Amino acid sequence: MRLIKISLSVIILTAVIALSFNSKNGSDELTINRNDENIKMAHDILFYKDKPVNGTVEEFLPGGKIKSRTNYKNGMKGGKEILFFPDGKIYSECEFEKNKMNGKFTGYYIDGKTKFSYSYSDGLLNGESHDYFELGQPGTEKAYSDGTETGPQKEWSRNGRLLKNYNVKEGRRYGLYNESAVCDPVKKGGVWQ
Repeated sequence: MRLIKISLSVIILTAVIALSFNSKNGSDELTINRNDENIKMAHDILFYKDKPVNGTVEEFLPGGKIKSRTNYKNGMKGGKEILFFPDGKIYSECEFEKNKMNGKFTGYYIDGKTKFSYSYSDGLLNGESHDYFELGQPGTEKAYSDGTETGPQKEWSRNGRLLKNYNVKEGRRYGLYNESAVCDPVKKGGVWQ
């Protein structure tokens, strides 16, 4: 009986240590609470116990539900960052490299439908960008290069009316670009007008 208790204690201790520290590439990767008093930010570098963070930092709402989960490498955001609605569903996901957005940035409505999808490179919009209304219909379709609009750009109203349809070439816009046509519709009797 004593041997079983000792073996069980060793197994539990090993599991706790394995979950707390995951050694990769010679550095200890942690999962830590963002509210931990040992976390400090200095010059855009996140430190835990005076060492740059390598691992996952989680932030929680007052009731204990998760608010965000962010991966760090050498104290900088590196990898995926996920933000959550208060009910625990995913609000947005983004990839980072050295504290800059790098990759897909996607946001969601509370029902899980896509709200927006942007592409980033080195912290700048780069590639296609899409926004969607609550029912899934497109709101915008845009293209960017190094943070600047380029190529075809479109924007629709909630009821599907094309508001903007232009092309950007060498910094100039060509086509339908009418700011006065852009106004938020109102909802009457449950129908967008």
